[in-house]
Amino acid sequence: STAGFAEVYESSALWTVPPKATFVLTAAAYLPLSALIWRQTAPAGASTSSRAPWPGALGVYVALGCAVAFAFGWHVHEKAILMVTVPLLIVARGSHNKDLKQVAAALSAIGTFSVLPLLPQRHPETGIKWALGVGGHILELSMLREGGSALSLSLLRVGFVPGWLLVLGMASLGLYCDFGGHQMLFKGRMEFLPLMLISDFSSVVVLLCFCRLFLVAARAGVRGETKKTS
Repeated sequence: STAGFAEVYESSALWTVPPKATFVLTAAAYLPLSALIWRQTAPAGASTSSRAPWPGALGVYVALGCAVAFAFGWHVHEKAILMVTVPLLIVARGSHNKDLKQVAAALSAIGTFSVLPLLPQRHPETGIKWALGVGGHILELSMLREGGSALSLSLLRVGFVPGWLLVLGMASLGLYCDFGGHQMLFKGRMEFLPLMLISDFSSVVVLLCFCRLFLVAARAGVRGETKKTS
């Protein structure tokens, strides 16, 4: 069996990234996260006046650590996004931080969208996976919204990108890739294009979410410090 083996190849168009390079990039990317955690937490034996983690900090630190490995690691599978979204959603569910809820909801939605091509492309399975995906994320949004607020796509906002635009992008690519758009235009040619479009779109949004999450974590620490000293 070849289960679990990593396929190693040489790229003919783009540069081939060796494992050593990804190790250096991953280690370098952990430096700002380590600095953030050090700044927001009190060392052992410190006085009570030192900084203390804000509520949910540990779960966000875990999510950010997994995000670094996901973004810069070597041969990372799409499903590894769950290591980021699961702890993040747990924290966001019990948080009142709107920015944290937004990045958790958007990252979870784009994470689901990015793995849809891994599921069967036959007609019955396509309809089922989209129905389950949409229904699941509507339920997720309803759990993340504040008490009496109405269900809104604003929870899917990623920084300057509004939630409706993210949904429009996923819906358009879904129609093109899964519901016959590509076949109608290219008649069986350019087989690589649907997966490439989904991968590129998802990669950009995921990286935006990771950057947004780091900023949210940094600001949450500042707000916690301000509340403590006020």
